[in-house]
Amino acid sequence: GNSKKQDNMQNRIRFKFIKAGESKFLSHLDITRFIIRALARADIGVEYSHGYNPKPKINFSNPTPLGVESFAEYSDIILKEELSPVKFLKRLNKELEEKLKLVEAKGIKGKPKSLMSDISVILYSFKLGIEEGYRKPFKDNISEDGTIKDSIYSFDLSRAKSFYLLKLFGYAKILKNQNNRIFKYNYFYDYFTDIVEKYSIDIYSVVKEEMFVLRDGLLRTPMEVI
Repeated sequence: GNSKKQDNMQNRIRFKFIKAGESKFLSHLDITRFIIRALARADIGVEYSHGYNPKPKINFSNPTPLGVESFAEYSDIILKEELSPVKFLKRLNKELEEKLKLVEAKGIKGKPKSLMSDISVILYSFKLGIEEGYRKPFKDNISEDGTIKDSIYSFDLSRAKSFYLLKLFGYAKILKNQNNRIFKYNYFYDYFTDIVEKYSIDIYSVVKEEMFVLRDGLLRTPMEVI
């Protein structure tokens, strides 16, 4: 009876937020706390789990490595009240810093897979300064190196105005029937720093651009599948 009715009133929202500027030095735990406090200040009621140690019903996508800016952080939340995604976004953003704010919010129908278990591939972009003669050996090095090759879904090195852009899609989880490994950012970065020194390359910036789930062999953003 009553609990069933309450259940139908539950309002599930998936939101996307950024972690830019100084926010890139916040840990996953810090970010969770910041958002939970901002929800309280915005007077947005969040559902809690039952039992001995109740926890807010909010879960996040794969943590971003410390020091990496991100334009693709995701979270699913269950609210106590009916609140449109637009109002939710506006109210929460009033309580958040510019460098840690929501860019999109969407209602969820049904019960989605948890973000952590659904996300298959993460896109990082590296802005690099590469001298002419080093471009090919650098590219060959990444595509042939056995230690990281099977953790990369794909990569692309392209020329921009005054720099090169390396777009790297790394596996966030093991995909069935493929001989791949999970892409460990810190492990890659150690390896990458060695090559960068070898070819006198400058790293201008590193950004987590987007996260993807796999649907029917296609990469989709978490917002496109709800």
